[in-house]
Amino acid sequence: MKVALVNSFQVGSLVRGGGYYADHLMKFLSPLVNISSIEFSLAPRVYQNFDIVHFPYFDEYFFTLPPLLPKNSVISILDCTKLKFPERFPMGLRGRIAWPWQK
Repeated sequence: MKVALVNSFQVGSLVRGGGYYADHLMKFLSPLVNISSIEFSLAPRVYQNFDIVHFPYFDEYFFTLPPLLPKNSVISILDCTKLKFPERFPMGLRGRIAWPWQK
């Protein structure tokens, strides 16, 4: 089984909770399955050689998913604070555009 762990393109993601999660997931799964770290892409063909594609960096207000998800995808949602307390996290124009896509 070939598993892809998709890297975040967002600056700073590697040192926060999601980055810690992805780093440790890679470390602990690598002895068990054939797992590769790949760069995020909007092109579906990038993901076609994998049995499972995992997106560990979901963000409600940014485009963190491709328009067409691979057939066997896993999306980790680590924090929904923005949805629970929208008055504290205004989505702005970018969020208004991204949220329907991400949803």
